Amino acid sequence: MLKMLRIPIQGRTVLACLAWLFCLSAPVVANAEERDAVQFANNIVVHEGEEVHDAVCFLCSIEVDGTVHGDMVAFLGNIHVRGHAEHDAVAFLGSVSLADNASVDHDVVVFAGSLHTGSGSSIGRDRVVFPMFLFLLPLLLVAGFVMLIIWAIRALVSRSRPVYPMPPPRM
Repeated sequence: MLKMLRIPIQGRTVLACLAWLFCLSAPVVANAEERDAVQFANNIVVHEGEEVHDAVCFLCSIEVDGTVHGDMVAFLGNIHVRGHAEHDAVAFLGSVSLADNASVDHDVVVFAGSLHTGSGSSIGRDRVVFPMFLFLLPLLLVAGFVMLIIWAIRALVSRSRPVYPMPPPRM
């Protein structure tokens, strides 16, 4: 049989601290090696003349006046392109807007948001916009099913039970 490895509390604390430091340092190392811009709740701005490989943003927006050589991905944020992007632009629960003469060489994908293009802007391949109701419909179905289960359990637990008559007297 396998025996469980017991780690003392001090060892667990050290392991937790090392894991926490690894999580904090991983984006810094990735950013230094690939010239990627990865942010959480802090907008990414690529100024004119600047170049970035990939731009990934959580709870923030991406502003591009320069050049992005890779992909741009924004979760719960917007992407504004006034420069040039060589690959894809993807926004989850946000919008993508291309200013006049801005370009995205590959695809633009918007989940539950909107796409705005200026005059002279170009998208190299596909533009895909998924409306909000495509996300809400499955969520509403799941929520309705959960509510049905809760109603059924409450109905079974709180139903009125018949009062049993007194047992016959003993002789």
